[in-house]
Amino acid sequence: MDLLQSRSLTVIDRMELIENHSELIQHISDEDLSLLVEELGTEVKDIRTETFLRAIQTLGCKDQGRVNTRKQITRFGLKALLHVSQDTLDTDHNILLDLLVLVLVMFLELEGETPEDFDASEVFMELLIQYKDCMTVSWLAGTVWGHQTATGLASETLNRTLSETLKISKKLPLTQTVLEGIYGERAFEVPLPNEAKTNLLTQWSRGWIASVFKDGNYDSVVEDTMGILLFQKEYGLAMDFSKFLPDGNWATYLKGRLYIAQGENQQAAICFRKAAYYLGKWTQTTSQIFS
Repeated sequence: MDLLQSRSLTVIDRMELIENHSELIQHISDEDLSLLVEELGTEVKDIRTETFLRAIQTLGCKDQGRVNTRKQITRFGLKALLHVSQDTLDTDHNILLDLLVLVLVMFLELEGETPEDFDASEVFMELLIQYKDCMTVSWLAGTVWGHQTATGLASETLNRTLSETLKISKKLPLTQTVLEGIYGERAFEVPLPNEAKTNLLTQWSRGWIASVFKDGNYDSVVEDTMGILLFQKEYGLAMDFSKFLPDGNWATYLKGRLYIAQGENQQAAICFRKAAYYLGKWTQTTSQIFS
């Protein structure tokens, strides 16, 4: 969780903190380094910042083709897309961890001998951003909630029919992850090539995963998701998801709402007072600037 927390530390201090907590170097043998050098085809000291950035770029998604607004995904199609996306996220997670380990090893092993065109801080921060995104979307893709949300007109009709037939108004006999429930209707907002390709589903899943953070920064997306979980009264999931919340006034307010829902009124009061205090100071400062 050190990677996900907002700390008042320099990048170098955070890298050293991770190493001190994980004792990374003690778990990496000379044999591991030799195998790494063999696979890379170059010495570790010869790896440049650009090498890392190109590797990170391969995990992204480039828009191909156009968006087809006339289509909507079926429930079975969304399930297939989800399974591919889960596999993609697992692969990305392992790759990012490998890259993080490599940059930390280079930072520690090459201390004082770091090449001019290798910036450990720059690479670490870029990896950190990607890792946070991956961890968060992985949570959404792997967490099932009790509120089944329609992901299009067809699923809305299906949900209504099931509700009327089974005479239930809320929990339907369907399994849905948080990612499907919140972002399922975005499935056909991903630009896709017209011609069928063998990697179409992989390209589609990468585009769908990327859409989570496409319209906003990390903090706003996480806060919006927390708000949805609270609105749906998924308090257990909201408590688990709160580990991703950034340090901020709105995030503090959301934590207060969660504490209220759980009956922890004293903790809620602390959160509300803290959020109100800093929001009040911000409002006062803003008024002085524009007055």
